Amino acid sequence: MDVIGVPITERGVLRLSRRIFEFTRLYGSIGLPLPHSLCLLAVTAPSRVFDLAYEYMNSSQLRVWSSLITIIPDLAYRFPDNTMVCYLSDDSFKSSEKFGYEIASLLVKAKAYNKVNVSEWLSLFKSRISGRTASNIPGVNLLVADGYSWAYRVYVEFKAEKFISIDKLIPTPLDLLELIAYGYIGESVAVKAIRHAIRYLGEYIITSRNLTEAYEKLANDREYISLVESLNLVKPVVI
Repeated sequence: MDVIGVPITERGVLRLSRRIFEFTRLYGSIGLPLPHSLCLLAVTAPSRVFDLAYEYMNSSQLRVWSSLITIIPDLAYRFPDNTMVCYLSDDSFKSSEKFGYEIASLLVKAKAYNKVNVSEWLSLFKSRISGRTASNIPGVNLLVADGYSWAYRVYVEFKAEKFISIDKLIPTPLDLLELIAYGYIGESVAVKAIRHAIRYLGEYIITSRNLTEAYEKLANDREYISLVESLNLVKPVVI
């Protein structure tokens, strides 16, 4: 199995969508990071899928993933003999939304008191360890993984043959904190990761038109990229 990491940005998912037919033809079976029931609706009721999508994700999440959801009916029609598995639980995006509110609460607290409680941040990320694991991913030839942390974990834990990407894929500070929670990075990096998370969320995302623009600001943050490079994490091969 190969794993392809996709940045959770509008541009990243759009680039995936433009090549998904190529990947499905090449690999024969593919796993997508979307709720199973949503994909079923996309195939059986394509005209209503965007109305029904709000049962699974909010408007911001839909803006990121709409380009992929749109082509799922055509994907199923053109490759009826290939396996397409949408492997997320139906409440996965709602769970991520709740987690986002919890992070926002820590962000507000950090800005209000100009102080960071490291254990509080790490406890929040460690509380998510029982979520997605490599043991519950589908048996496919290509697994699409949303975000660096999940892609990295699948690559390592499932011993994937290749770690690839179709767009620039760097770990966000939130990815770093998740990798710390899972033990892939030492906790000595936590303070710097949290400081960059506060900048990423409180400056880059808030002042950007979309997640793609915020991601580019992060990728051009020399101090942050120096931190990432010092960790010697696996870099995907961009194809």
